[in-house]
Amino acid sequence: MEKNDYILLGSSIKTFELDDEEELNIEDDASRSYDFLEIIDSIKTNKFKENYLISITEVKLLSFDEQLKFCNDLLLKFEEKFDFTFPQKIEFNNKSDLNEFYNFLEFIHFNYIEFFGMLWIHLGKDIKNVNINEVINNNFNRIDLFINKKIDSLFYNKFINLFLRTYDKLNNFLIEKSIESKMQILLYILERTK
Repeated sequence: MEKNDYILLGSSIKTFELDDEEELNIEDDASRSYDFLEIIDSIKTNKFKENYLISITEVKLLSFDEQLKFCNDLLLKFEEKFDFTFPQKIEFNNKSDLNEFYNFLEFIHFNYIEFFGMLWIHLGKDIKNVNINEVINNNFNRIDLFINKKIDSLFYNKFINLFLRTYDKLNNFLIEKSIESKMQILLYILERTK
């Protein structure tokens, strides 16, 4: 059994001193803690999208304070898994900041096809017939120029902008996502260049 399963089971054990409403609250809290941990623990894995999409609608209905704790935990795990620290202290002051952070996580894990499609169009290379690793590594100055010129006009949020401009392992990220989503990027390019 995984750690998150123990938390779910242990947190939802019924006690005799509680009435039905209090027991429901305990079960809801246990379920929420489990969902949070599943999302947090799946950062930078193939399971993230599934875990995130299953729970995010309910997460967004929680109070600001509950979401704040969740986002701070997500941020810590993100920084650990990606070996990345934002160049400035990240503060979540309102729900808009939290939603921007959720959008950032979506971009990092699965909602990046438009960006990568535009990047490969900018590079002028046929993604299906090139060595992706070689193209990214040999064109990093062009990629940096693309990011710094286009990023603000693409209306990405502050988290995405900071990540793309300051992540010292950006090459690896670009290579990994380009290989992982090669066919989706190719379809995006084909639709845009008809």
